[in-house]
Amino acid sequence: MVKEYYADLRMNVRSGWTIYKPADHQIVDRNAFNDEMRWSEHGDTPEQVMAKLPSKRRAINESGFFSGNEYARRISPTWVAEHRSYFRKANDDFKIAARYVKRDRWSDAIPIWQKYAVSSDEKVAGRACYNMALASEVEGNLPLALEWANRAWKQHGLKKARQYILLLEQRMAQQSRLDEQMKDM
Repeated sequence: MVKEYYADLRMNVRSGWTIYKPADHQIVDRNAFNDEMRWSEHGDTPEQVMAKLPSKRRAINESGFFSGNEYARRISPTWVAEHRSYFRKANDDFKIAARYVKRDRWSDAIPIWQKYAVSSDEKVAGRACYNMALASEVEGNLPLALEWANRAWKQHGLKKARQYILLLEQRMAQQSRLDEQMKDM
């Protein structure tokens, strides 16, 4: 039989943020934030457990930093990693294009897919259009990406393109919102 001690430290975080636009005497943003941070430790003695927990000062500092970070994410653009899949096996040329993509050489893959975007084989053409949409998104041209995704779906019936169209429309709306927010800053 072994004795083990447990301890929890909980910090309730309540913060309020207000951003003003002094020239217009206008509130740009206001937000109240409530959250709880927790630390849990265990050990063989009460002293050992307490030594593992952060000090009150460190807990307060970490909680305040966390609160500030959460608000910063709310009001400022943040890079987010996205995962996309593309078609690699429609034919041998698609395999060559896939090797370019693996080396982040999208501009070398694009001519290959463009050639097949007008193929008489609907399946190959749809996949090529889809990959062109993806390449356009990677290059930052969301309207062109949407055009290619629509071609993949509407002209060639590629079902995977339907979800991608919705995703692109959502990204375009977010980009528009971001542009509007940054215009006033």
